[in-house]
Amino acid sequence: MKIGFNVSPLQSGHSTRGIGSYTRNLLEELRKKDIEIIEFTDKVPKDIDLIFYPWFDLFFRTLHVNEIPTLVMVHDTMPLIFPKAYPL
Repeated sequence: MKIGFNVSPLQSGHSTRGIGSYTRNLLEELRKKDIEIIEFTDKVPKDIDLIFYPWFDLFFRTLHVNEIPTLVMVHDTMPLIFPKAYPL
């Protein structure tokens, strides 16, 4: 199986927060399996079986829409419940 893994959280402010830790740890564990990981940030790689986004931004378009099966991890939806506490 070939997984396109978006590593953008490791190259942003998320790298020192929970999403960065989650991304690093998950990558480390997946590399121990019989899975081919293709890291990407902007352009989705071709010839993959699955796209994985380890985070989702509730307020900005961060996902690429295409016909490849996609898995998205949604960590925190508190801004939807308490929008005044999380101004844009």
